[in-house]
Amino acid sequence: PILIPWMKNTFENFKKQKNKFTYDNLIQQFALLLFILGGRNCYEFLRLNLPAALPHVSNVELLMRNNEQKILECEFRFQLIKEYCKSNNCNYVFSSEDATRCISRIDYDAQSDSFIGFSSCLVNGLPQPNFFQTNKFDELKLWFGTFDKSAYINLHMIQSVAPSSPPFILSTYGSNNKATATDVLKRWLYIYNQCLCQGVRVIGFSSDCDARYLRAMRLCTRFFAQLPNLNLVKQKDNFHLQIPERWSWFFMSGQQILLFMQDPIHVATKFRNRLLSEIASMKMGDYHVSIEHLINLIESKNKIEHNLIKSDICPKDRQNYASCRRISSELILQLLNKMEDCFGGHGYSIRS
Repeated sequence: PILIPWMKNTFENFKKQKNKFTYDNLIQQFALLLFILGGRNCYEFLRLNLPAALPHVSNVELLMRNNEQKILECEFRFQLIKEYCKSNNCNYVFSSEDATRCISRIDYDAQSDSFIGFSSCLVNGLPQPNFFQTNKFDELKLWFGTFDKSAYINLHMIQSVAPSSPPFILSTYGSNNKATATDVLKRWLYIYNQCLCQGVRVIGFSSDCDARYLRAMRLCTRFFAQLPNLNLVKQKDNFHLQIPERWSWFFMSGQQILLFMQDPIHVATKFRNRLLSEIASMKMGDYHVSIEHLINLIESKNKIEHNLIKSDICPKDRQNYASCRRISSELILQLLNKMEDCFGGHGYSIRS
């Protein structure tokens, strides 16, 4: 019910001078919502056509800055997770981690009184907040010669398992991408335990196909790998999985503390890049897998039949997910199944 309070506030402002307009908290929050959803131009248009109804843009921007929860480098925002889960009415979340390339640059952050842009130092897999604080020029000069600049941005996200819930940024920091699988596992267990302290259960973690993430997943699930000094089976809140007896091919322990997922888009593009590689030689059983199968298909068949284009088999475009979908489509599988000596390519397309 914003209309009546809004009209009352507007009529009250008509009795005052322009520089003495006031707006209660409800109207300020409404104005902030208009500014965020509609944008600056839309808000200015409404404010100019509704005199005394909305606060000035500068006041809205000030309100936004005051309400903003600034993310500090290397800081894990566990204190906000409980509020996030409460807003989604669900205490079960999934976490993800990934790194992306960035432009290396050193800046001074006045809020934290520290220099950012250096690669964060890891202790037990955790980045150290406010590590690069100094008021000595010689020490800063030493850092430039000793520490790596951040070539990557590492990002941790949390998302509730409730339908249509938005993600939540847990932490972000610069990295030189030299962490080990043990560092990753320790960091994941730290996130898991800290979330438990907030009454939130992390179901699992997801990542791309980086070898260190895969190694950490194997160590945690004890999939042909195990750390000698870490026993995760003793946890009280383990998952108890009932694997069907007929799944003799499925190797997984019945007790797990966490579940893991890989980004399916990355997995699919990995399969495609392997198929298009000029160096790799692959076999499916006794059958050879080759890109020549798809090349012959494109050259010998009409495009209406296979729906492929030459860029689908271009190895330079390594993140072409649309190509993955076309290569593994039912049309391609049926055509490869009919062609001679293409059983390997047919099986590989099914797998991907």
